[in-house]
Amino acid sequence: MTKEEALSRRLAKVLRHTAASHQITLREDGFVPIQTLLDHRLFRGDTMEDIEAVVAADAKQRYAIREEAPLSDPSSTTRVKWIRANQGHSVKVEVELTPVTDPQQTVIHGTTMQAWSIIEKEGLSRMKRQHIHFAAGLPSDDQVISGMRSSSSVLIWIDVAKSMADGLSFYRSANGVILSPGNADGIIAPCYFARHEIRDRSTRRKQQNPSKRS
Repeated sequence: MTKEEALSRRLAKVLRHTAASHQITLREDGFVPIQTLLDHRLFRGDTMEDIEAVVAADAKQRYAIREEAPLSDPSSTTRVKWIRANQGHSVKVEVELTPVTDPQQTVIHGTTMQAWSIIEKEGLSRMKRQHIHFAAGLPSDDQVISGMRSSSSVLIWIDVAKSMADGLSFYRSANGVILSPGNADGIIAPCYFARHEIRDRSTRRKQQNPSKRS
C-alpha cells in the first residue's frame, strides 16, 4: 500500500465513522478543519499538501475541501481549509443531497456472490450507514464516478418507479453516488429488484481496465 492509499483510508475511516472516538469533532455537515486532523496523532507526519493531493487524485471524488472561517471565530475574514467525506457515513451528518425525482433513473448496486445469497432473500440493508449505496450506471460508463466497486461480481438493478410509488426515496451525492435510506428498517426488499446480473471475471477485468476495451 502506498503512502497516499494509507492516508486516503485513514481519512475515509475518520471522516465517515470514527471521528468521535478520536475526539475529533465534525460539524453538522460533516466538515472538519484539515489542521484539526493534522494536529491529531493519527495524521502525524502528514501535511496539508499530502491531504490536498489525495483529495485531488481521488477518482471517486470521495472528499470535498472548502475554505471557510475558523471554527473558533465564524465571523472572521480569515479562511482555513475544511474537509469532509461526500458520503458513506455511519455517524449522523447532514450532507447536502439532491433528491432523485426521475423514476427512469438507473440505479445499480454492486455486491459479491457471498453477499448476494443473503440479499436475494432478505434485501439490501444500509447496515450501520445512513444509506444504501448505488451507482447511476455501470463502472465502465464514462459518467459514473463512484457508487460500486468495479470488482463487484453481482449487479442488482432497482425498479426505481415501483420503489418511489411505494414511498422509498433516492438521492444523489456531490460525487454522483445514488443513496437511499431504504424503508423504516433500512431495507430495500427483493420485490424492488428489477433484475440482477452475475458477471464473470473477464467482464470485471474489462471494466477495471477500460483502456483495454476494444
